[in-house]
Amino acid sequence: MSNVGMVLQTALGLILLWTLFYFGVRPYRIDAIRHRLFVLRDKLFQFALNGGIAFDSPAYVLLRRRINTLLRYGHSITLSRMLIIGWMGVPFKEYSAQQEQRWEESIDKLNATSRATMEMFSDTVILAVFRHLLLGNPLTVVICIADYIVNGKKKEIEPRMAREKVALLEEQAALAQSSDIERELQPA
Repeated sequence: MSNVGMVLQTALGLILLWTLFYFGVRPYRIDAIRHRLFVLRDKLFQFALNGGIAFDSPAYVLLRRRINTLLRYGHSITLSRMLIIGWMGVPFKEYSAQQEQRWEESIDKLNATSRATMEMFSDTVILAVFRHLLLGNPLTVVICIADYIVNGKKKEIEPRMAREKVALLEEQAALAQSSDIERELQPA
C-alpha cells in the first residue's frame, strides 16, 4: 500500500472517530450530566418537601437556581470552556467571591442537620459537573486512564478543589441567563 493510501485511511479513520464522538458520545454526555442534575434537584426538592429545609430558605433557593442554571447550559459545560474562562475570567473572580459568600451566609442560618445535607447536595452537584468535565473530553479520559495505570489506585476528587473550577462555569452560565432574561424583558 502506498503512502497516499495510508494517509487517506488514517484521515478517514480520524474523521469517523470524530463523527462518533461528536454525534454519539457528546450528546450522551450532555444527557448524562443533565440526568444527574435532575436527580439531584429532585432529591433536593424531596428534602425540602419532607421538612428538611423551607422552600423559601436562601440556601434552598441558591442551590436550586444553581442546578437550574447548570441544567439550562449543560451543553456548554466543557473542559476547553473552563480553561478559557479560567485563563481570561478575571472579572468573574469578584462575582465568584460574592456567590460563595452568599452561599456561606445562607447555610450558616440552618441547623446542623440541614446545613450538612445542603453542603452534601452542593458538593454532589460540583463533583458531578467536575467529573463531566474530566470525562467529557477524550484527551482527559486518556490522561485519567494513564494516571490510573501509573498510580494503580483510585483518587477521590476533593470537593473544595472542584468547587473552584466549577464555579467559573456556573458564573458564566448565571451571567448568560441574566442577560437572556434582560433581553426578554426589553420591548421588541
